[in-house]
Amino acid sequence: MSQVRGKVCVVTGAGSGIGRALAIELARRGAKAVAISDINLETAEETVALIGGGTEVHAAALDVSDREAVAAYATEVAGRFGQVHQIYNNAGIADNGPVTEFDYDRYERIMSVNFWGVVNGTKEFLPHLIASGDGHVVNVSSLNGIMAQEGLSAYCSSKFAVRGFTESIAFDLRAEGLPVRTTVVHPGGIKTSIENNEKKWAKDTGQDV
Repeated sequence: MSQVRGKVCVVTGAGSGIGRALAIELARRGAKAVAISDINLETAEETVALIGGGTEVHAAALDVSDREAVAAYATEVAGRFGQVHQIYNNAGIADNGPVTEFDYDRYERIMSVNFWGVVNGTKEFLPHLIASGDGHVVNVSSLNGIMAQEGLSAYCSSKFAVRGFTESIAFDLRAEGLPVRTTVVHPGGIKTSIENNEKKWAKDTGQDV
């Protein structure tokens, strides 16, 4: 893993759970700045308060499934801090149910956040990571990106996709000799608000749950 001290780090889905813990730990380890985002600005600002002083922190509301919004956010963060070294694509939502009862729109909703959100974050921040000369992409998959589970066909598909995407781009970046490392993380069962995040995202984007 790359060093954190003195780096500018970006964490999506930082309003709760793993994202919040990541942001706090990055600050504790001496990150120069931490840019955090969440679909819920209020919870992102709560994370800022938990980080406290010593590290510059910027909070923003962001729907990672919105490619244009992610592009604008990447430009904003790079402009604010001058450079970006690390992106932690952590934002995610969950939904469950048997395939016979799972509508197409529910599959699309999960993939738009869990997979396309990771692709959007990676692609839009990659030029800035390359320019930093010491970049790192960290994509959060899941244990369900390694093993499937009953009732989680959408969630598992999205997390398997994150795993494949991250492992593949690692070969691309290495082959091109670019100064960006990649890591895919597979957390096990952790008590977070991921299912509530799905409801919040659906409400804010006008989707039916």
